[in-house]
Amino acid sequence: MSTGAAEMLQDTGGTITDGAGTSPAAIAARSPIQLFWRRLRHDKVALTAAIFIVVLIFIAIFAGPLISLTGQRPPNEQSTKYLDSFGSASGPSSANWFGTDALGRSVFSRVLVGAQVSLKVAFISTAVILVIGVTLGMVAGYYRGWIDTLLARTMDVILAFPVLLLALGLGAACSFGNGCIQINYDRVGQVVFALGVVGALATVGWRGLRPPPEGVAPPKRKELALAALPWLVLIVPGILLWLVIKKTTGALISPGLPVVIFIIALAGVPYMARIIRGQVLSLREKEFVEAAMSLGASDSRIIFRHILPNLVAPIIVYTTLIIPTNILFEAALSFLGVGVQPPTASWGSMIADAIEIFDTAWWYMTFPGIALLLTVLAFNLVGDGLQDALNPRTGR
Repeated sequence: MSTGAAEMLQDTGGTITDGAGTSPAAIAARSPIQLFWRRLRHDKVALTAAIFIVVLIFIAIFAGPLISLTGQRPPNEQSTKYLDSFGSASGPSSANWFGTDALGRSVFSRVLVGAQVSLKVAFISTAVILVIGVTLGMVAGYYRGWIDTLLARTMDVILAFPVLLLALGLGAACSFGNGCIQINYDRVGQVVFALGVVGALATVGWRGLRPPPEGVAPPKRKELALAALPWLVLIVPGILLWLVIKKTTGALISPGLPVVIFIIALAGVPYMARIIRGQVLSLREKEFVEAAMSLGASDSRIIFRHILPNLVAPIIVYTTLIIPTNILFEAALSFLGVGVQPPTASWGSMIADAIEIFDTAWWYMTFPGIALLLTVLAFNLVGDGLQDALNPRTGR
């Protein structure tokens, strides 16, 4: 009687074979990556959606060259000669594949640039949510106690605000003029960098100088470097603010894309932190973590070598599900007039501009609406496919 997974066993046709005559390759078990791909490749819908996303990313990256290659006009070029005889938006034609808007701009070009804006906002805001949310969730779930209470209550306070109302307020306050929260980038960068370096040195000194427990070997250099790794959360932003950003003073939240990214990240971090915290609370009680603790492994080693690898699957799945949410959030903010500001093209702002002329210019709302619908649908389908492929309990 075998206790292995059914999909790892070889089909022998119901007969008993001699194991001595079987090659090692014939009985080798599949790796987790092979099992993942075996499940995923049978999901044709998810693969089709993934191909669509790859094509969309290619279009977003090379939007400018593609517009020139197709002979379409730049997205912000206005011209009255492309309007109809009544001075209104004209429909699709050989000169303007998706028609024009009320100002004579090419809808095709603006849809392509809108894809660039939407994906840029979605990917950057998702990356910010991942870094901050995963860090806070792991710290709160692993250390528990007052740290967990402080972080959990802070997340509860942020979640207590109505997200859309908060976004409208921040967008209205920061989208115009000089932005919000004027700071000195050099000074703030130096302080943040100094805090990170001091914290890293203190951590390494504490680990390296204190006598190890009886029967436990002193920490190696690799373990000391791993213990200082979390302080990169302060060191890297400090370097960016101090040396990379080429201005001394300015707004922490500048008008344009930074406002949208900040709003989306602020709304998404609490959810990611809560999910990761729950996963870490469960993993912390597993036998392999208790074994690492009993062997004298440091907290940073347990977090990064034992807990974090087991969070990769839920992080990947949740990431593919929050990207379409962020795309819709950006479109909603632009639709309400507090997102990406004109003349920059955005699917949400294009749909908002098309409301007044939809009865006579259906193409102006239809094409950006279809692009938004297909993009969000594709990311959701990929997320569902990844969830099924990474879930060992799936029946596929």
